[in-house]
Amino acid sequence: MLFADLKGSMELLADCDPEEARRIHLERALTAATHLPQTREVIEQAIDVRLDLRHAIHTLGEVERAMGLMRGAESLAEGLGDKTRMGKIFLSLSTGLWMLDYSDDAQDPGRHALAVAEATGDSLLKYQARDHLPRLHHDRGDYRQAAAMLRESLSSLEAAESSPLALTLVPLSVVSTT
Repeated sequence: MLFADLKGSMELLADCDPEEARRIHLERALTAATHLPQTREVIEQAIDVRLDLRHAIHTLGEVERAMGLMRGAESLAEGLGDKTRMGKIFLSLSTGLWMLDYSDDAQDPGRHALAVAEATGDSLLKYQARDHLPRLHHDRGDYRQAAAMLRESLSSLEAAESSPLALTLVPLSVVSTT
């Protein structure tokens, strides 16, 4: 019976749009995680699935639902004391709030994401937070702070230009103005 269910599931996913299939797969993984013993490893994986599912449903326009996933992930990560995951969650919350036109509310989680990135040495998260925060300042009318943060971001890129990662870290704000 299990294999028949699996075969039907695979056929269903094969007929779906790739983003929709990814969403379905991640939702099933999240449901499965609720039926497992809640060990640290299972909780970490449940957080990671929520982060991945948030990305999948953002592309489908389900920003409010993604915010609910991040609130759940935030609670789990706080329980574990997992700063690295908290940083990613803070950035996701800030981005979601910004997308829902709550730029003022997005400030605190954005600053928390940057603080976590600096404390943990997570250079990718630090870059992402530094790229995101100027948008929030711009939306609030704090153009000087937005410009200062963008200059700081560009300086960081110039300093890291010898890194292969630097080629993938072009700020969206730079791309959108060209």
